[in-house]
Amino acid sequence: MTFSHHRRQPVRYLLTVLCLPLIVAVDAAAGAPGDLLVTPTRLVFEGNRRSLEVGLVNTGQDPATYRISLENRVMTRLGSFEPAPAEASAEPFAASMLRFYPRQIELAPGESQTVRVQLRKPAGLAAGEYRAHLSFRSIPRVTPASAPDDGISINLIPVYGVSIPVIVRQGSTAAEVRVGALRLVRLPSGDPVMQIVLVRTGNRSVYGDLAVTLTTADGEKHELAHHAGIAVYVPNAEREMRLPWAPPAGIKASGGTLRAVFTDADSRALLAEKTIQLP
Repeated sequence: MTFSHHRRQPVRYLLTVLCLPLIVAVDAAAGAPGDLLVTPTRLVFEGNRRSLEVGLVNTGQDPATYRISLENRVMTRLGSFEPAPAEASAEPFAASMLRFYPRQIELAPGESQTVRVQLRKPAGLAAGEYRAHLSFRSIPRVTPASAPDDGISINLIPVYGVSIPVIVRQGSTAAEVRVGALRLVRLPSGDPVMQIVLVRTGNRSVYGDLAVTLTTADGEKHELAHHAGIAVYVPNAEREMRLPWAPPAGIKASGGTLRAVFTDADSRALLAEKTIQLP
């Protein structure tokens, strides 16, 4: 009797995993991860404006495809963005009154394209400010790869994206802002930081640039921080920033003054300031 022996061949797997999207909310900088240039970095519908455009440019070396969507997001006290929870449905969101096209684009290296956003206000819309975020997510190009002879290969592909705010203003809107706190504190890690809190009132957002200056006891001035495109969006009343406390080497800060200045991003007008004496 003859027996036939079949050797079991190793099973080879190649798994392609799309990582969770890395979505960056953009205000000041026009650049974004994944070689996508977006301009402008925010859209504002005011008065009778019903249509606006966003320009996209592929600044990378490879073709790229982007899927576009509108999302409602909430801003945290520290300035990051999270998807709007169901219980936040009463907040002044704008996604339901906005339309956009196209919904997906393909760009060759160096190629540009325009995305048009249209506004359709519902009847009886109350005065105030409404906001949504227009997001651009890259669609990875999956290329075949060979699995190893003796196991499983996992190919991780990051999904990059960028989002910009789309603001709708209805009727009479106004806002004021002040620097509610300016102090030196230590994080749980022990790192010293400048804690700055912007306090907003009114029915519209504030948007500007923040600069912090140290003036030593003998009158020398040193800019310690400058951040463009700082926003406090409706309905948030406060936004907290924690900036590294790192005076220039050899500079004695003791006995000097620390000054935070918040200016309008467009007109450069002074919106708020605060000065403290350092011990």
